[in-house]
Amino acid sequence: MAANFVVTILLGAALNELLGTVNTYQLLVMMPLLTVSLPANAGRFFAEVMRIAAFEVFDTKPYLDRIFRLEPADPFNADFEALGLESIYILHNMGTLLLAFVYYVIVAVFSQLCRRSSHYKINKVGNKLHKELVWGSLITLVTESYSMLTISCMINLRFLSWDAWNTGVMSALSILVTLLLVAYPIYYAWKLTKHFVELDTGYYRRHHYEFYKQLDLRNGKLVLLQPVWFLLRRLIISAMVVFLRTTVIWQIALMTLNVVAQVIIIGRVQPFLTRSEVRYELFSETILMLVMYHMICFTPFVPDLEVRFQLGYLVCGVVGLHFAFTLFSLTRETIRKLRLRYLIH
Repeated sequence: MAANFVVTILLGAALNELLGTVNTYQLLVMMPLLTVSLPANAGRFFAEVMRIAAFEVFDTKPYLDRIFRLEPADPFNADFEALGLESIYILHNMGTLLLAFVYYVIVAVFSQLCRRSSHYKINKVGNKLHKELVWGSLITLVTESYSMLTISCMINLRFLSWDAWNTGVMSALSILVTLLLVAYPIYYAWKLTKHFVELDTGYYRRHHYEFYKQLDLRNGKLVLLQPVWFLLRRLIISAMVVFLRTTVIWQIALMTLNVVAQVIIIGRVQPFLTRSEVRYELFSETILMLVMYHMICFTPFVPDLEVRFQLGYLVCGVVGLHFAFTLFSLTRETIRKLRLRYLIH
């Protein structure tokens, strides 16, 4: 029982920090996908960061090839391949996330079958699964995997093919998922703005709370800009790194504006509930801007390869600083919660 108590405290303190770290890393790994030439040291480092950001723990490619009879396809380019995006097909690049969505579908079907049962306990299990899964887990799953879903879709959209049934399935799937990803933030922006005064009521807290749980609703409707921009900026960056390959200056300009817009939302709208969340978000945006400045040095702006290699170590150190800060914050918050819990008891 004591062990369960400690684990609960640790997870409660760690979850937001860990998700925040992964979300930041999902943006960080987009940086090397700009039209830049990474030195080998930075390339290897960001490839490992990509494994964290993509939740990559299992290689699904061989099984997908067997199911869909897909022929080997060249990656988008060498930079994408180095970061683990080794294919042009959406399901290949989704990797382990695909298993998460398959698992969700299986459990959703199971919960619906249980809800139709006349047995009280089975029906109760089905209702609980439906409540937790449909209105909680799905929102979290889509939101946290939004970066990988968008970049996977954009790559496949660049190489649409209808020559065979299997490539046609991939093309149709990429179009469908892209439409859903575009509609997702737009739908929530419209729905939650329209029913803003009802967000603290039971219905919206039960069904949509995961989308706005970190927001301070006392600051007005503009706080909804935070979760909507959280998604839209990932969609914009994914489209930019795939379709604006020949204009690195526009890539850098859009990436800079992306970070500036987030800082404006944090400072002007003040969407978060706690100051610690504000500080963490501002620190993360600072790291993103610093990494972006390093990416400028990996263009012809800095022609010396030796200088680029040394800067590669520096950009690894900047990302490592973010990880160290997150680890420190996580540890401090965990200790604080343990002390409070101890004093209460």
